[in-house]
Amino acid sequence: MGRELGVPDHKMRPAVYLAFADMLLGMIPVVGTLIDIFLQPSRRTSKVINEYVRSEYGVDCDLHLERPFMHAALEKKQQQSDFWRKPVAAWLYLHIPDFFGLIVLVLMGWITVAVSKWAWGGMTYLLHAVAGWF
Repeated sequence: MGRELGVPDHKMRPAVYLAFADMLLGMIPVVGTLIDIFLQPSRRTSKVINEYVRSEYGVDCDLHLERPFMHAALEKKQQQSDFWRKPVAAWLYLHIPDFFGLIVLVLMGWITVAVSKWAWGGMTYLLHAVAGWF
């Protein structure tokens, strides 16, 4: 994406090296996770591209830079159908990942509460059973 937008090689080189290191070290389970959490190679690469686009083209709003592939797909859909030109349909299409993320977070919270209640019930049952022996 950086090459398509014309980002110079000297600006992209550190991001490419970081992505390569992330790929190699990402094969190690714990180390890969720590690199993703603390170094955030994808965000750094996006930051380099965003800064270049802002300075080169004078872009103030970066909404289209956050999800470039979804915006490109939406543009293709809008060329083929009038339905996707409607602002509500376009907004919903661009925010589908947000909706799915929210659903996953709610499910994870519900599962965490359910498992916690189940584990607590099991522990109290065991404690009562052990206490009954004495």
